[in-house]
Amino acid sequence: MSETGRPGRYTRSANGLVGAMLILLVAVIALGLFRDAFRNEPEYTPPDTDYFEVVSAVQGADGEIVYPAALPEGWVVNNVDYEPGDPPSFSLALLTDDETFAGFLEEADDVDVIVEAFVDESAVEGDPFVLDEASAVAEEWRTFTDDGGDTAYVAEVGTGDAARVVMVYGSADPEDLQALLASLTTAPLT
Repeated sequence: MSETGRPGRYTRSANGLVGAMLILLVAVIALGLFRDAFRNEPEYTPPDTDYFEVVSAVQGADGEIVYPAALPEGWVVNNVDYEPGDPPSFSLALLTDDETFAGFLEEADDVDVIVEAFVDESAVEGDPFVLDEASAVAEEWRTFTDDGGDTAYVAEVGTGDAARVVMVYGSADPEDLQALLASLTTAPLT
């Protein structure tokens, strides 16, 4: 206490407050940079899943399934989903060599329902895409795009109870998706 009986005081000012805040901000940024300098984040490489096991099992039970005969170099299958039925549902989630998404889907449903669910509710249909080479699945594919940069190629295959929709879609470059389209087949595995 001071001689007058009042507690000691220090001068308070807006400049002092701003100065203290700047010192605190610099300390927080320095702490964050220091912590990040010594942090090692491991790279995650998704497991490459073998979808040929599913194809082999379906074909072994006398079923027909559309599948990519081969994937472009560097692509990884990180998810395979198969649901038996007549016709079955089969899908692949793929990462391209530049780590963009590409998907493959075979399902018995309406094209518009599938496009809304997997591409976008507001997907816009474009000009049909025709493969340069003959395809075992379909030569002409309907195209859809959305505002987010996704592209989808859709074809209806089979007839009657075996009718189903095949779709290749994703944020991968259209050329990459078209390469996946060209590799689709129903040929028996050897």
